[in-house]
Amino acid sequence: MEAAEDAQCASVLGLFRQFPELLSADGETIQLQHLTRVLQTMNAAVFSVDVIRALCKGVLKDVDIDEPGVEIPLAAFVRSIILISGDVADAASGAGDEALRVRKLNGDVALALCRREVEGMAVSTLRDRVLGALGAEDCEAKLVIGGRQLDDDEEAVELLIPSGKVLEVTAILQNLPKLDPSRPVVEQLDVVKRMLFCAVDSKHFEGAKVLRKLLSTDEPPIDAVIALDVLPRLVEFSAEARSPGLQFEAMWALTNVASGTAEHTGAVVAANAVPVMVAAVADGTEDVREQAVWALGNIAGDSAPFRDIVLQAGALAPMSQFASSTTKLSCRRNATWAVSNLCRGRPHPPLEAVVPLIPVLAVLLQNTDDDILSDACWAVSYISDGEDDRIQAVVESGMVGRLVELLSHQAEAVQKPALRAVGNVVTGNDALTQAAIDAGALPALQTLLGNTTVMSLRKEVCWSVSNVAAGTEYQIQAVIDSGLMESMIAAATTDEPQVRSEALWTLSNGISRGSQEQVAAMVQMGCTRVFMDAIRGADARCQERGIHALDELLNKGSRMPGENVYASAIATLEGVAWLDDLEVAQGNVGEIAASIRRTLQQCAPATTPGRTEDEEEKEDPGSDPPSS
Repeated sequence: MEAAEDAQCASVLGLFRQFPELLSADGETIQLQHLTRVLQTMNAAVFSVDVIRALCKGVLKDVDIDEPGVEIPLAAFVRSIILISGDVADAASGAGDEALRVRKLNGDVALALCRREVEGMAVSTLRDRVLGALGAEDCEAKLVIGGRQLDDDEEAVELLIPSGKVLEVTAILQNLPKLDPSRPVVEQLDVVKRMLFCAVDSKHFEGAKVLRKLLSTDEPPIDAVIALDVLPRLVEFSAEARSPGLQFEAMWALTNVASGTAEHTGAVVAANAVPVMVAAVADGTEDVREQAVWALGNIAGDSAPFRDIVLQAGALAPMSQFASSTTKLSCRRNATWAVSNLCRGRPHPPLEAVVPLIPVLAVLLQNTDDDILSDACWAVSYISDGEDDRIQAVVESGMVGRLVELLSHQAEAVQKPALRAVGNVVTGNDALTQAAIDAGALPALQTLLGNTTVMSLRKEVCWSVSNVAAGTEYQIQAVIDSGLMESMIAAATTDEPQVRSEALWTLSNGISRGSQEQVAAMVQMGCTRVFMDAIRGADARCQERGIHALDELLNKGSRMPGENVYASAIATLEGVAWLDDLEVAQGNVGEIAASIRRTLQQCAPATTPGRTEDEEEKEDPGSDPPSS
């Protein structure tokens, strides 16, 4: 029995002898901190700090083991282990022959393990044990066998030699990468890359954060970061749900890269980031989900092809769910903006790809935040831009009434997309247009036109009304009854050219599609003079609309019994002689001007002579110059 104990004691002492730098000069004693390190390297599960302290107190009796420099007799300590518990001794000795030995480059043994200890141990754990045994917390270790670096996820037991021979592993230590605070980070990108690719998790986080901050500056070095070839590594970290802090920093860095040029966005897509981001939206923490949504919004907003990649990756469902469920304002804002980008761009995404978003948008439109309302309205305007089936989907959702309400919102950023969405609805068939009228669109448009000084809004109001005026006689009457037809005459007379052109479209459509009674009412309002003024003006678009409107009016008059009263009225207006100049114009305008001239001459030949040179000299010098 005593011989067996001696053999067991010698075995454990042999393990301690592998760490001569931790022992006293004669190799007979060891300090508490070094003893703890060796024993926990052997088996941390068995040798807790409390167990080790208790064993040391049993050996030293009345000596305070916490006194600095206290040396613990090694042989006595090992003997106490054996006497107290054979199991503890087995744990120290490994209860088996040595199966794996890790050496430093100089040949010194860093760690020795038996087969039982190696079982279930990944290489990453083995590496951490080596670093712990060497007290090299400020280093990273690469474990190598026969020139091959071991992967962290390899099982150490699978590397053991079946014959029972000891497996020799070499540990290559390298100081952890560290930035020089005296130098700009952009000059140390190689160090940042080493942080991202080293074996220490804390350095991964540090490197990702450094890149994120660097890419958040006013002039981010996106090209240099892409050239560093770290995007795939950032994508890998973005999938690391077990480390949400690292996941967040990596995702943020990718977001900033994707916010650059199309080439920068393409680099993120090429790194296969989109599926990882979609998964993060579905399953990440709220901060990670928000960052992933932001990144996907940047990618989708860059171009239709990238948008389609995001849609095909299944982003719509988790992004919609996040937009409707989150209670954090910044998250909801970002999510609404991002889903609007999924609907944006030409060619349009297929209706079936975005129609699941419509109920979510209907809910978002009830929000009170200007940013959310603006982006939700833009999303609706993108969906409703196109064929009748797209408009029908919006109308059936019941959100047209809310869009009409938002025309009176105090923020231009909300009014504009709401107006675009309502304008898209009235481009549809007569039934769809009527849905907007029934929702109160015409009074709302009249109010907006009267209250806004923003040219682009006035132009879009006139564009919207022109599409209603292209509808049925009932709808044209609704325009007249709302006062909008008179407002169109005013806009066509005094507003800026872009607005005047759209107002003239409305008047022309009303003349073309309206009943004789409605046309007569429009003439009574003064539309004929508006058309003539447009012809005499300098803006080519207004000239073209004016000449088309006059032609429509004369055609309407030709279908009335008896004299063409509109021809007679037009022939007496000042400016008819300007038709001579338009007759020589290129294309359709010249043909229509010649046709109008012939109609006027047939209906009232005595009042429509050509304009002579003498008449040109007698013109009021304050009048508009003739168009070229």
